[in-house]
Amino acid sequence: MVNFPYDTPNIQVGCLIQVPSGIDNAPPRMFRISRMSTIMIYPSSITCECVPEMYNSIPTSYTEDFRNNSMHVLLKDEDDNL
Repeated sequence: MVNFPYDTPNIQVGCLIQVPSGIDNAPPRMFRISRMSTIMIYPSSITCECVPEMYNSIPTSYTEDFRNNSMHVLLKDEDDNL
């Protein structure tokens, strides 16, 4: 949860915010606003629920072709004994 001033420009659900790192020489982290709320008693700020934005940093050489994998057969044969 992060509080922003009510007059922050372009703030809305789905926008990205960048939070500086607390560790020296580390890159800043990106977060996406997932929910916003405010109340009439203290309307000078907007409380935003933020979730971390994940980056796909896996090189293409690590990807595999799963079309010929038999995992789907293994999962299909599982019983629902929960």
